[in-house]
Amino acid sequence: SGKGLTSINPYTARISTAACGIPDEATAIVVSTAIVRPPRKGWLVAYPAGSTRPSAATLNWNAGTTRANTSTVRVGADAAIEVYRIDGYGNGSVVMDVVGAFVPATSAASGRLVVVDTAQRLLDTRDGGGDRLGPETTVRIPLPDGVPADATALAVNVTVAQTRSNGFFTVFPAGSPQPEASVLNADRANQTRAAATIVPVTEDGFDLYTKAGAHVIVDMTGWFTGESEESSPDGLFVPATPQRLRDTRPETNPIYAGGTIEIGLPARTQQPSAVAISMTMVAPERRGFVTAHAARTPRGPTSSGSGMPFEVTAQFAITAASAAGVEIYSNAGTELTVDLLGWFTGPQAPTSRNTPTGNPVPLQRVIAIGDSTMAGVDRNFAWAQ
Repeated sequence: SGKGLTSINPYTARISTAACGIPDEATAIVVSTAIVRPPRKGWLVAYPAGSTRPSAATLNWNAGTTRANTSTVRVGADAAIEVYRIDGYGNGSVVMDVVGAFVPATSAASGRLVVVDTAQRLLDTRDGGGDRLGPETTVRIPLPDGVPADATALAVNVTVAQTRSNGFFTVFPAGSPQPEASVLNADRANQTRAAATIVPVTEDGFDLYTKAGAHVIVDMTGWFTGESEESSPDGLFVPATPQRLRDTRPETNPIYAGGTIEIGLPARTQQPSAVAISMTMVAPERRGFVTAHAARTPRGPTSSGSGMPFEVTAQFAITAASAAGVEIYSNAGTELTVDLLGWFTGPQAPTSRNTPTGNPVPLQRVIAIGDSTMAGVDRNFAWAQ
């Protein structure tokens, strides 16, 4: 972090991708961006250098919180990306950690995404009434069945619950030194946080380190091939300048509790097998989660992101796509924005139904209290039958 940083104005910084050993020919990078103890709420967006700033968000935060989110960012002019902050400098420190890079290819053996139609759970410390991980603990997560030993990385979502204290969480290849980086952060005890990322692996899987201690849930949405695979044009990443696909705030309805919205994909995505998106839960009234999956296919028992009451939370996700696009489910209800960051080539998930799941409006109840109110109801014969 910090290498190749050039200030353009108080709100925008240009970052050279020559930092951190990123290949010169890289078309996109994968970065984890964190805001550290900002005194005021705000947001930022990362996008290709030299392009118009998009209407999208990479990271959102409330005052006093430390937040992190992963994203894919297309490389722009002069092999650089730009980062815009709504609040300018001086509102907490921004830390960006490089996770990986995508290089041009029309066909490849190694580094292609194999997406799973339904996310697969790899770890849940709550199972069987298990105890939370202790502070400064490392747990190893082996490669799941069906993933070759020479796989290069996994696409995972990490959720922590009932944190023991403030601290950070990081993932890294099994047996390798722990990096000076984080995938998500907790500000205090008893928090729920989630973050998706791409984690490099060895034949033994990957390690997860917690400074804070918590229950940890890890779900896999796909894996990246190794050299043992045959060369193919499927699973290659096509980066995009962030594009807003959906914003429920100006619409009539949010996603209601137990509801699902369906989001079609732009024609230029050429029927992708999976998409990289950034979802932002906007000030939900209750703590809850969202799950992204291929539209009109069964939803699995996993989550893609978690939100706390009245907070704004951005969440990266790599999820399978169908001909109908993707669906976002909310268990507790929320306003939501969804931004497209790029897509992966290959066959789409087959649909299992012909219509969207739906977002039914819950039963509305009104309580009227007061003598004059009740008199008006009685006078107009408005009693419920």
